[in-house]
Amino acid sequence: MIKPGSDRRRSHKAVADGPRFCRSCGERNVSGGTYCLSCGISFRPRESVSRARAGAGATDSARRHPVASMTKAAPSGGTDHKSRTDQSPPGSTRGRLLTLVAVIAVIASLVLGFRTLQSRDSVTATPADTVVSTAIVTTVDTAAMPLYVDQISMLGADVAQIVETSRHINDEWDERTADYQPTKDRMRALVSRASVLPARMAQITVPVMADPLAHRRMLLEIATLVSAAEGMMAGLESTDAGETRISELVRFEASAREFLALVDQVERSVASGLGLGGTA
Repeated sequence: MIKPGSDRRRSHKAVADGPRFCRSCGERNVSGGTYCLSCGISFRPRESVSRARAGAGATDSARRHPVASMTKAAPSGGTDHKSRTDQSPPGSTRGRLLTLVAVIAVIASLVLGFRTLQSRDSVTATPADTVVSTAIVTTVDTAAMPLYVDQISMLGADVAQIVETSRHINDEWDERTADYQPTKDRMRALVSRASVLPARMAQITVPVMADPLAHRRMLLEIATLVSAAEGMMAGLESTDAGETRISELVRFEASAREFLALVDQVERSVASGLGLGGTA
């Protein structure tokens, strides 16, 4: 006699352990497993198999990608970085870019305007400088050059007279037609006349149209003239046979000739309508 409820327990056990015969090939399920040993078909219902496969797939995916599974499993109110980034407003980045572009444009316009003002100021200042330089050129004193020539010519005449006096003194002494003391006094007077020439030369104002190089050469020749005159005086007072006096006489006359040649150059340039150095 079958007890009540025994068929129900047996049916549940059959479902759990698998049917006794395979529904595909008819082979007897001796082992009580869930798969047929002959054809390999599962004895479980299709729904339970699909659920088992879905569960197994989810478990396998969680094992392969633990970070992704944790991210998906995080609650909506979590504090992860990705959720905070997604919650930021979509137009904030574009607004910052537009603000940065506007600031750069304002700075560029200010720099360009400043450079424009500088260039205008430089262009405006150029005509003023030109006017000043033109005024300086046009204020040249045209009467200064003739006055300069007159002063130089007077010095040239004095140098020529001193040279003539020096020749007379040395010739009379060499010919023994003059005594020693009168010759010495005349030579001392000659040195005095030559010594004032550099001071007179320094008082002459050199005009703008004159050649400064030629003026410096005249100053040099005047200084040489004075030095040679003092050398002649020392040679006269020495105990030699006259070699020192004669050598200084040669130097004296050479410097005098060079000075007179420069004076003649100045006079001829002004007479021809040119300034000293060949400028109109």
